[in-house]
Amino acid sequence: GTAGIGIGAISFETATVDSQGGQVTSDATGILAFGENVVVDSGAVTSNNGSGVVGTAFGGDATVRTHDLIQADSGLFGASAISFGGNATVRVGGDIDPPLIGANAVTFGPGLAHADILAGVSVEADIIGVNAANFGTGNVLVDIGNNATIESGGVGILATKAFGAGGVTINVETGARVEGDVSGVVILAGTPGATDNAAVLNNDGTIQGNGFLSPVIFALTDGGVTINNTANGVIRGEETEAGTLIGTTGDPLGAFEPAIVTAGGGALVNKDGEIHGSVAFLSGEDNAF
Repeated sequence: GTAGIGIGAISFETATVDSQGGQVTSDATGILAFGENVVVDSGAVTSNNGSGVVGTAFGGDATVRTHDLIQADSGLFGASAISFGGNATVRVGGDIDPPLIGANAVTFGPGLAHADILAGVSVEADIIGVNAANFGTGNVLVDIGNNATIESGGVGILATKAFGAGGVTINVETGARVEGDVSGVVILAGTPGATDNAAVLNNDGTIQGNGFLSPVIFALTDGGVTINNTANGVIRGEETEAGTLIGTTGDPLGAFEPAIVTAGGGALVNKDGEIHGSVAFLSGEDNAF
């Protein structure tokens, strides 16, 4: 353990850190890496006052892969990959105890921002469970694996796409659960004067938002949004969750709880699974449900 940063790596080429199978304990950020390219494979990390694992690339790709528990109760990020000019991938293979933001992937420029939560992993966060964003001409991809769990005191997944062509894709696999005390999923995809920032949400798990006046899923796009709620998919608020203190499935309050709200571009909702609550399309574009 250290009183500062646990492991620091800086390179004008590729900064590489591999702590798989080990334990990093620090008072500040556990692992911090900067380089033209960054590759981090982390084992267990305990950060008492900082982030867990942070990799930032300037010109190239940032890849952060976690393989064990990250504890960063007072930190900004659990695991973060940021790239200026390249791709950013954060792949979470171990649980994350609650920092402010659990998993973070952000790109500036043409790169892909990819947040990949592997099967069976649990991510807890105080504000945002999974944050993925591109500011430029890249795309945003969020994958939540089978039986993974995202729990947040604010928003479960926040996906942002701005300032250039590109789109957002979110995949919530079978058995996965995404829950936010405000909203489950928020998508913001738009560029002033453009109509090419579209979004697709594929849900075969459970997406839940616990804020009664806030939607479970909110999508503001200029290119439209498609929500595929497949056979095992459930979209619901707290009022329609069976066994809650306030309500149970079929509670009259549940009908007024906003399940899906879209604005900007048109919306298409394919409902093979369950949607509990109201659906509102706040757009002059074509909408279908």
